[in-house]
Amino acid sequence: MATPAGPTTTAGLVWGLERLVTERDAHLASQPELVWTGPETPGAGSRDTRVVEEELFRSAERRVLVTTSAIHRGAEVSSLLAERMQAVPGLSVRLFVNITRPDPCPTDAGEARKVRGFRQRFVQYDWPARARLPELFYDPRALSPDPGPKACLHAKCIVVDDCRAFVTSANFTEAAQERNIETGVLVSEPTFACALRDQFESLVTAGLLRGVPSLGSARRTRAGGLPRGLGNGERTGETTDGRDNEPRTTDYGPRTTDNGPAR
Repeated sequence: MATPAGPTTTAGLVWGLERLVTERDAHLASQPELVWTGPETPGAGSRDTRVVEEELFRSAERRVLVTTSAIHRGAEVSSLLAERMQAVPGLSVRLFVNITRPDPCPTDAGEARKVRGFRQRFVQYDWPARARLPELFYDPRALSPDPGPKACLHAKCIVVDDCRAFVTSANFTEAAQERNIETGVLVSEPTFACALRDQFESLVTAGLLRGVPSLGSARRTRAGGLPRGLGNGERTGETTDGRDNEPRTTDYGPRTTDNGPAR
């Protein structure tokens, strides 16, 4: 005998339809999205690299991880992230960068000196003035004094709140966001986002990636000579214009961009 239609049956049908819609939307949201910089033909279904990065930074509430092998005109590119750090005081931001050893390199230019030079350049050119700083990390193998090929921190990705991950060919540069041909994928899947962040965090824990010294501890090191990480987003040792007050040395080598040496 068929059950007559009534309020209970109707409510159950509505609930079932709403659940189907919710599951469909969740499925669509978890699908990888193609992200692109450069020329496109009509009808292309990709998203813009700059738009995706800005969307990720605006949504950040707890933690952001960014990796890049090059930074150029970083103060412009990173302005939105710096603003988000200001708006959300508890937001933790870790930036993993490639610090290179110039060729030729003075024989007395040790790792600590190269890292100090990078830090000075980063504060002066690649991060907005007076803004809270991210934690900076690097691969010390790129600074090895031994002859022969060097390793490079070449990964480029962004992970936000362990929920969304953007893996891309684009460096943290204006050229990569506006002019080059770059491609990437945005994945809104917590399991993948956590796994990607853990890859880098585990290298920090193991001491395979090192922290750039904080501005207030330029000459202090941990036991064993490893530099302290640039932590807690502090800006110390500044002049009145908000910049690092140490001498503007250039022992970090030539500035590089996605289009070759900076001019």
